[in-house]
Amino acid sequence: IIVAWTIFIVQPTGMITKITLFYSLHAGFFTVRTSNGVAAMTVGAGLDAFAPEIWGKTFRKWQSREWEFAEWREFICQIPRIPSYDDHCQIWSNIQMANYIVICLVPTGLLLLLAGCLSMYYYNFVQATAKARRLASALFQVSFLLIAIAVATYCWFAGFLTDMFPRTQASPLDYNGMMAICITGVSLVPILMSVVCTGEGDEELLHDIAAEQRKFLKQQGQGGKDWGYGAAAEGYGGGAPPGASPVPPMVPVPPAPMGSGGAVYYPQQQQQQQQVFV
Repeated sequence: IIVAWTIFIVQPTGMITKITLFYSLHAGFFTVRTSNGVAAMTVGAGLDAFAPEIWGKTFRKWQSREWEFAEWREFICQIPRIPSYDDHCQIWSNIQMANYIVICLVPTGLLLLLAGCLSMYYYNFVQATAKARRLASALFQVSFLLIAIAVATYCWFAGFLTDMFPRTQASPLDYNGMMAICITGVSLVPILMSVVCTGEGDEELLHDIAAEQRKFLKQQGQGGKDWGYGAAAEGYGGGAPPGASPVPPMVPVPPAPMGSGGAVYYPQQQQQQQQVFV
């Protein structure tokens, strides 16, 4: 997704196009390329034969050229508005504003998408916490929302290009514009994966239990120290909490003799029973 959008943004043309009998337009986010239409080629051939100086200085100069987007908008705004047609200056001003929206929102959305992927990696391979899972899901959703808003705005303003003289019925979106819509749909995949394929698993549950234990110890005035697990646990060679008697280590105890009911006693329990009998 990130690579595709990078290609769309840096390419000079491919987002919108308008092909008529008089001219052809191919535009990207930063440049506009103009070329001749079928009728212009016919007229140009006649002018080139009878008045080459006029054709070379007037028509060919602007019909076959690559413009910066702002320069093209300034040029098109100098042409008087044609009656019964939409204002071509307003059309290209709106498209330029849509370019700025895409350039601002799409990279922001891609950065959020990358941050969501990193958060999901942290959840799956470092520490399975509920915060990491929820953060990844939120980042994926906000990323898709920003990209979808940018693409929808661009398509909305580009749609008015068909009303520019002369009117056309074909879609103004070029191949990159169509692919941008498809890539926006692909941006839903991380959201679906985070919802369907991830959830509260065993590792996340164990982490939550350990967090609750630390919180409980902190409330009891023990500073929330993590006493560890296994051999590092308190009372099993790892020390004891302040003010608490150490728990004796668990040692192997031989099987209980016959008639004892199969009970197994630890050393402290055996000592206590001997004191009672005495």
